[in-house]
Amino acid sequence: MTEAEFLEWQLHQQQRYELVDGVPRAMTGARFRHDRVLVNTSSALLDALEAIDSPCRPFTADIAVRVPTGDLRRPDVAVYCPPFDHSGFTTL
Repeated sequence: MTEAEFLEWQLHQQQRYELVDGVPRAMTGARFRHDRVLVNTSSALLDALEAIDSPCRPFTADIAVRVPTGDLRRPDVAVYCPPFDHSGFTTL
């Protein structure tokens, strides 16, 4: 599956997937403690970025990250810097 095919297909799925070697791979849900760590990490990253007046912002697994292999991965939390594509589903 190409990236474009995957992103179109993903729009119609109830579950979240990553694209690995051209194949959609289902992601599991998080347990409460994992989600709590995610929220705390995202909050700490946002505070740190704002403290240094950075235009970058943390984001969650709802935004896919393109990796050099051509896969689309969904890290729990990562930092995304401008330019932002506010209508996109992936990082630029």
